[in-house]
Amino acid sequence: MELHEALKTRRIEMHLTQQQMADKLGIDKSTYAHYESGRRTPDAKKYVEIATLLHIPHFPIKQIVSYPDGLLDKFEKIIADNSVGTSDLKANLRQVESINEVLSEVLDIRNSVFDVSGVDLPDPIFPSGYTVVTATMDARGEQLINKAMRTTSKLLSFCSPK
Repeated sequence: MELHEALKTRRIEMHLTQQQMADKLGIDKSTYAHYESGRRTPDAKKYVEIATLLHIPHFPIKQIVSYPDGLLDKFEKIIADNSVGTSDLKANLRQVESINEVLSEVLDIRNSVFDVSGVDLPDPIFPSGYTVVTATMDARGEQLINKAMRTTSKLLSFCSPK
């Protein structure tokens, strides 16, 4: 059973509404509804909160990197529109800034999946080297991140003294 299915099943078994869950978690009902539909995945901290409320085992945490609709299309277009370097240092730096603006947004989403700071990890249960977070990455997102880094590196190389 997928995480979103387990959340809905367990919530219903406990006779809770989505609004009650959202209130207990301090989030909007629509955010919680997205968790149950599979359109969004809670970050590790929120997952532990939900699992605790619904009496679902916490570990290992399974996360999915998912980007808002249109973000990767926007990212791909920004990279394509800003991929041709020139001898004009300022123009190249503006292109790098344009790419980095969206790259930062994409990386923030991706990195939030791995943020387990503040999650209480019971040491005796987890021997050294045990994987606590398993993440499913978005292949297109990863390809675009790599392409953005290569493109910005290329643009900056035009600015380097020869």
